[in-house]
Amino acid sequence: MMHRVRRGGAALLLVGAPFLVSSCSFFRQPANVEATRTDVTEMRREQTEMMALLLELRTRLDSQSESITGLKADTNLALRELTEKLEALMARTEESARRPVSPQPIPAPPPAGGTTGAGTTGAGTTGAGTPGGGTAGPSNAGDVQASYDAAKRDFSRGNYSMAVAGFDAVLTQDPKGSLADDAQYWKGEAYYSLGQIDRAVQELLKVRDLYPDSDMICAATYKVGLAFLRKQDEPTAKRYFETVVRECPNSPEADGAQDKLKGLH
Repeated sequence: MMHRVRRGGAALLLVGAPFLVSSCSFFRQPANVEATRTDVTEMRREQTEMMALLLELRTRLDSQSESITGLKADTNLALRELTEKLEALMARTEESARRPVSPQPIPAPPPAGGTTGAGTTGAGTTGAGTPGGGTAGPSNAGDVQASYDAAKRDFSRGNYSMAVAGFDAVLTQDPKGSLADDAQYWKGEAYYSLGQIDRAVQELLKVRDLYPDSDMICAATYKVGLAFLRKQDEPTAKRYFETVVRECPNSPEADGAQDKLKGLH
């Protein structure tokens, strides 16, 4: 009898085992589901934060792009306005230079019989009537300045052949004047821009030969070095760059020459 009960109990245990295992799994499942829900919620929260950060970054980028575009537009506008003002000023200067100068009034004659008055009269008559006196000098200077400004304007616009003619006019009008060395230098620059390198070298070297006290010597010598470098004559270019460094220390041309020398053997 007892054996039968034991066998029956064992049978019940075997039959009920799957149910017990299933029940344990059932009771553990809510914990797993809850953890999964927590993970999903956390990932969604992180995703939302990342999307918000991405949107903020895009907004900043768009704002910076608009600022840069606006800055470029403002800079171009200011540059255009400045160019127009400069051209208008140069045009007024040229017009004023071409305007005839009104003659100076002749001094009233002094009382008769005074030696001092007679001397004054003679001096006044000489100053007013001598050709090439005070009136002719400023007028000629104005013409030279007008020619120089017109030539520089042609150069800046890329009209290099016209610029050469303009600088030639300056050198013809006043070969020893205050603008002569500048005109000679820019004449060489114009030939350089035209691709006539040999002629450019000739004109630039005239700055050194004809105007030894010019402040354009450093720029002219450096440009000669660039011309020979363009001709692929590195030894000659090196010699002129070394001359610039030696004769023009602490100048922008010396800095440029030193940079060029670093690439030469």
